[in-house]
Amino acid sequence: MNHLIELELKLRIGQANNALHEIRLALANKDRLFRTQVRHADNYVKKTRAWSKVNSFDTALQLKVAVYRACRIALQNLGADNETL
Repeated sequence: MNHLIELELKLRIGQANNALHEIRLALANKDRLFRTQVRHADNYVKKTRAWSKVNSFDTALQLKVAVYRACRIALQNLGADNETL
């Protein structure tokens, strides 16, 4: 049974690391979108479209955050130490 717990811990750590990487990428994309499109939009229509794109990126980001939170809860339930968390 301990072997299965260790295996699940390793898998969850990998999943959490992947989720963190995806969160970082999503934040970078959201920042790039804001800097290149929202700031430089020169009329109402362009600014509205740009904000719509930012909001869609934000929705995707929230899904990635939810995956990370689920991984973290699973790691806590599996008894991961504070250094791992």
